[in-house]
Amino acid sequence: MASFVVTENRKTVFVGMYQVDGLGTCPPGSTDLLLNEDVSGHYKYELRLLDALANYQDKVVIDWGRGTRTWVQLAANQPKPVIEITQQYEPPFPGFRTFLRPIDEIPTLPNSWQQVLRSVKGIYLLVDRDSGKQLVGSAKGAGGLFGRWADYANGGDGGDVALKAAARSGYRNYHVSVLEVVDQNTPDETIEKSESYWKNKLLSLQFGLNRN
Repeated sequence: MASFVVTENRKTVFVGMYQVDGLGTCPPGSTDLLLNEDVSGHYKYELRLLDALANYQDKVVIDWGRGTRTWVQLAANQPKPVIEITQQYEPPFPGFRTFLRPIDEIPTLPNSWQQVLRSVKGIYLLVDRDSGKQLVGSAKGAGGLFGRWADYANGGDGGDVALKAAARSGYRNYHVSVLEVVDQNTPDETIEKSESYWKNKLLSLQFGLNRN
């Protein structure tokens, strides 16, 4: 089975060849993590990634055709023209205004995205996806925004008092986004003033996860 994913800019990229090693059913209470739907009793396939065409993973872009809703198709009946073969396909950075990711995904971001996030300091927003509580933080170190977020993703608490207990338990159910960016030459005092501004504006001291 050849597997493809659709990127944010609507390109269909080859991600690997898989072999079906087993077929069973999903136990009661199973949930599709992508669609958040109950899939109890549905077929459950045991897949194994093959070495075949491994050199083309994340590099080949195809034309999927008109049947965009038909996510499983027979190759013999549905030829897929190759549009491009790149050195390594990476979707373009979405921009600071629209950037939003689970904190656990930060270490796996495309390399070009990581470089963009390393190149700037700034103010960010961390949101607990279970409670909705917010934490406003600042990235002032040499690693920029990426370095700060990578610490959270690796189990750190970033020095934030309200996150220490959660970090010790391995809890990291957070989304992170960007509120404001500045260049690497911006003084720490300026960044700290901006951080205080956002804390006051979003009331994260009164109702969120900020403690100071």
